[in-house]
Amino acid sequence: YHVSPAFITTPEDCDQLILTPFCAQNLVRYLRGLKPEDGKVAIVVKGCDSRTVNELIAENQLNREQLHLLGLPCPGVVDVDKLARHVDLREVQEVRLEGDEVILVTEEASPPAPSPGRRGGMERHLPVADLLEDTCLHCQYPNPVTFDELLGPEVPARNPEGEDAEL
Repeated sequence: YHVSPAFITTPEDCDQLILTPFCAQNLVRYLRGLKPEDGKVAIVVKGCDSRTVNELIAENQLNREQLHLLGLPCPGVVDVDKLARHVDLREVQEVRLEGDEVILVTEEASPPAPSPGRRGGMERHLPVADLLEDTCLHCQYPNPVTFDELLGPEVPARNPEGEDAEL
């Protein structure tokens, strides 16, 4: 549940990349020391990350010509602390977002009564609002605002009008 950024240098290493609801890091922070001699760099950006890129470009801290932005529509990221309140993390085999639910596949059954799931585990369906990072609950920009390639279909904003957003 603690994913680490992958730094790859060859196309053959792309299979090391994972995109899960636990990918919460803003990878743009790793671009701060980018120098012109480093050449062009590709980076995966969620909506919030792409806004950071735009700010750093506006402040002349990044050169847009050096970046290839892989835009990733983001339905939200899981807060591991919130997840731990619902299930023993050692038992979780899989976590996925489906609509307004987070589906947990665990090794063993634990209340409330789960249903048989994939990989032989038991599924628990929890409301997404119970597990997402607080900032994701009010997100206006789940889709990248700047990108070179979009890596999937856009997702709806949870708070499209920005009302009551806590940023």
